[in-house]
Amino acid sequence: MKRMKKLLLTIPVMLALAMPACAAQADIAGAEGAAAFFPLMPDTMIIYTVEGMESPGTRMIYNTYISGNRAQRMVTASHFPPSLEIIEAGEEQVRLIFGDPFHYNIENLTHVAPSIDFIILQGPIEVGTSWSNGPEISQITAVDAQVETPVGTFTAIQVTTTTPGGFEERYYYAEGVGLVKSVHPNELGTFVVTMYEILRGPATLPLFVLFPNIVENTIEVEPRPLSVLTNTDIVPLLAHELSTPPPAAAPLLPYAAALNSIEIHRAENLAHVDLSSSFRDWQDFGDGTMSTVFMALTNTIGLFAEVTHVSYSIDGAPFEWGQIQLAVGEAVRVQDFSEIE
Repeated sequence: MKRMKKLLLTIPVMLALAMPACAAQADIAGAEGAAAFFPLMPDTMIIYTVEGMESPGTRMIYNTYISGNRAQRMVTASHFPPSLEIIEAGEEQVRLIFGDPFHYNIENLTHVAPSIDFIILQGPIEVGTSWSNGPEISQITAVDAQVETPVGTFTAIQVTTTTPGGFEERYYYAEGVGLVKSVHPNELGTFVVTMYEILRGPATLPLFVLFPNIVENTIEVEPRPLSVLTNTDIVPLLAHELSTPPPAAAPLLPYAAALNSIEIHRAENLAHVDLSSSFRDWQDFGDGTMSTVFMALTNTIGLFAEVTHVSYSIDGAPFEWGQIQLAVGEAVRVQDFSEIE
């Protein structure tokens, strides 16, 4: 446990268990056409190395939610915060339909209306199949390319994309595995992305909980990373951490069941928290401590959900807790770490 200070929230995602590539392929039995080369594998992290740039790095992809033929992917790259992509994989086409470079998002967005129409791969899978994304022209230029990676050697299709600058990028997709390598020439040189490892198991989402220290009259920050599999309901995991403080600190919930739900409204930059009526009856603290607990709860949830405001209700009714009363729709601003300190 540390004294409160400004922290970097975008820590790398790690996984608990490693398994060979062949195990991952079993998750896409029955996929045909273009979808067979872009499997939507649950509970799987693909790690790539990125070489040829000034600062070599890694790129990691994890499917946080899968629904039908859509996957919501958390993409973590060296020197960048996590971002979000939604891929739709069909027999005739694989498309990127949604992207958010600022949030990895803890909520399932696989149902959203497409806001992007970028074709990643077009069927039929044969030499000569071509498609365009604006000024970029892509074409399948081989179906039996041999690609060596640290994971193994794959027989892959080769997609060549001609950029507006006249450079030819090459992408290699292996059936049942997905992208195994890509080569990106530009005016500064060439960088290469290569599959390095396939890991199976839960991902870990960064969470920092602000707990009021009753003894020292301070705010303590506890790293409480959440271990999640694909399609995990994050709310009960979050509630458990908020209700289990370290010694000498106050909990943010009386118990985990006090948290009914969290709804995130990105357009309003708002998280709405619905608590159970048991929270209203939980008044073991003085007014000053209750205010501190409420502040810590608001900022913990707000910073985790990456929103600027949090609103509350109790079993759907207006929020009242001691002297803290909020009108319907009233939101509380999330503070940054310097303000809290």
